[in-house]
Amino acid sequence: VDTSLLVKALTKLKEVDLTGTKLSSAQITNILKSVAMEGTKLKRMNLRGIDLSTVESEVLAKAVARLEDVDLWWIDVSAEQMEIILRQVTKKDTKLKKLSLLGNNLSSIEPEVIAKAVFRLEYADLGGTKLSCEQITIILEYLTKEETKLKWLDLAANDLSKIDAEAIGRGVARLEGVNLGRTKLGIEQMTSIFRHIVHEDTNLERLNLQSNDLSNSEPELVSRAVAKLEDVN
Repeated sequence: VDTSLLVKALTKLKEVDLTGTKLSSAQITNILKSVAMEGTKLKRMNLRGIDLSTVESEVLAKAVARLEDVDLWWIDVSAEQMEIILRQVTKKDTKLKKLSLLGNNLSSIEPEVIAKAVFRLEYADLGGTKLSCEQITIILEYLTKEETKLKWLDLAANDLSKIDAEAIGRGVARLEGVNLGRTKLGIEQMTSIFRHIVHEDTNLERLNLQSNDLSNSEPELVSRAVAKLEDVN
C-alpha cells in the first residue's frame, strides 16, 4: 500500500486498529509523524504487537500524547523509547486518557516516571509489566494525592507480595476499578483492601482478585466489602 495514501486515509478516522499488521518501518513512522501533528481526527489507536523499534522516540511519544486512547500491548520498543513515551504523558498538554501497556517490560523505567504518567491518566493497564516493588509502591503513593485523575488501574500478573498492606488498601480505595488478579497478595494485604472498602467512603466499584488465596480472609469482612461493590471477581 502506498505510504502517503495510507497515512491520509488513517488520519481522517477517529479510531484505528492496526493489531498485528505487517507495516514497514516507513509506513508506521509516517503514520505516527502525521498523528503527532496538530489537526488529526484520530482519538484511539491500537498498535498491539507492532514493531515500533525503528520509530524515533520523540515521534512515537508525541503521537501517543496526541491521542486519547492508545493500546500498546506487547509492542517491540526499547526501554529508552518507553521512558520517553511515559515522560511525554506527564506533560500538561497531553490528551491521553487511557494507556494500555500490558506485556511490556517496564522494570528498568524510573519509578517516578511511571507514577507521574499513571497519575495523569484515567485508565492505566500495567498488567504483566514486571514492575518492581519500588515502582509499585511509588505508584500507590501517587494514588493518594487528591488531584489524581486515575479511575482504573490494572496491575494483574505483577508481584505485589512485598508491597505494604496499608499502601495497597489506601490506594485501591481511591479508584473506581482495580485488577489485582494473579498478584500474589497475602492475607494482611487483602485484609487491608477489604477494611478500606468497608470503612472508607470509597469510589471503588469493580475489583478483580482472581487467583489470589482468600481462604484465610475473615468471611464477614469479605462479605461486607463485596456488598459495597458492583462487580467482583
